[in-house]
Amino acid sequence: MCNISKLLAVFVVSSILASNAFAAELISSVVQVVDAENAAQPALILLSADGRVLHVASNQTEALAQFKLAALTGSALEITFDDLGKTDLVSSVRVLAEDSAQAAHGNVSTLSSVAALLRARSLQDFAGSADSVTPDAPGYTPTVLPSYDYAVSVFNSLNTRMKKKSECFMRAHLWAYDMSTRLGIKSEKTFLFFTSKYIREYSYKWWFHVAPMVYVPEGQLMMDPEFADMPLTLKNWTDSFMENKVDCPVAPTYGAYRTNQEASDCYVRQVPMYYYQPSSVEQADAKGETLLNWVEWDLKNMKKGDK
Repeated sequence: MCNISKLLAVFVVSSILASNAFAAELISSVVQVVDAENAAQPALILLSADGRVLHVASNQTEALAQFKLAALTGSALEITFDDLGKTDLVSSVRVLAEDSAQAAHGNVSTLSSVAALLRARSLQDFAGSADSVTPDAPGYTPTVLPSYDYAVSVFNSLNTRMKKKSECFMRAHLWAYDMSTRLGIKSEKTFLFFTSKYIREYSYKWWFHVAPMVYVPEGQLMMDPEFADMPLTLKNWTDSFMENKVDCPVAPTYGAYRTNQEASDCYVRQVPMYYYQPSSVEQADAKGETLLNWVEWDLKNMKKGDK
C-alpha cells in the first residue's frame, strides 16, 4: 500500500529469515495504539511514516509502554520488526537519539529532518501554517470533467514513474498537483481508512490509503494508476482493497473514523486536493477549518517520491 518514505522511515533489510520473513528497521512516530481485547491478541501500532500497522505481543509490556508514550509525545522511534507477510511483529523499539541516528544513517541531518518533520505535523504547531488555511471557508468546488473519456485521457497522462519506495500520499499529491497546474483540474482526495476491526479480522498491515478523485457528469471517479488501469468508481476502488467488498461509509470528520472503529470495517473521507496526509485531515478538522491552498512543506516533500 503506502511504502516507506526515505525521509520519515529509514527502511533497512537486515537479514533474510525462513518462510519469506525478514527483519527490518524503520523510524517513525506513532499515530495510535489499539489495545488488545484479550491476552491472545496483539496490540496494534499505527505508524505515521507509511500507514503501516505493527503488532505487539501481549507479553511485550515494555515495548507497548514505549509506543503509548510516543503516541502522546510525538517522539520518533527506531523500530525493529519481523515482516511475516501479512503482519509485521515488533521485536524491539527505542526512542531515537541524535548520535545513534547519525551513526546508523551516516547523515548528520537525518534526525533534525525527522524531528522537524514530526514537529511540522504536530497539532500544536499547525497554527504556524495558518496562512495555508482559510478559517470558516465558504467551500471548495471541484472541477466537473466533460466526460468519462476525458477522465480516461487525464488518467493515462499521469506520471507513474515514481520511485519504488514512494508513499501513496506522495503519489496522490503529485497527481493532484499535476492535474491542477497542467490541466487546471481541481480534484479531491479520498482517504480510505481501515479500522482496527478490519485489520484484526483480515490481518491487514495498513491503516489508510489515499488517491485523487475527479468528477464527471455521471459521478465520482478515483484516479489511482498505481493500483488500477483506468479510472474507477469509488465503490470499485474501495473493493479493490477490501477483501470482504463491504461498503465504506463516509466519515464526516477524522475523529468520526477514529472513534467508531467497531462500527464498520472501513471509512472514506473526501477532502480538497490540498490535503497531504491523514495528519492534514486531523489537524484541519480539529480546528474546524478547510485547507484551501497548497502547503509548501508538503509540495517539497511530495517531490521526494518523484524520479
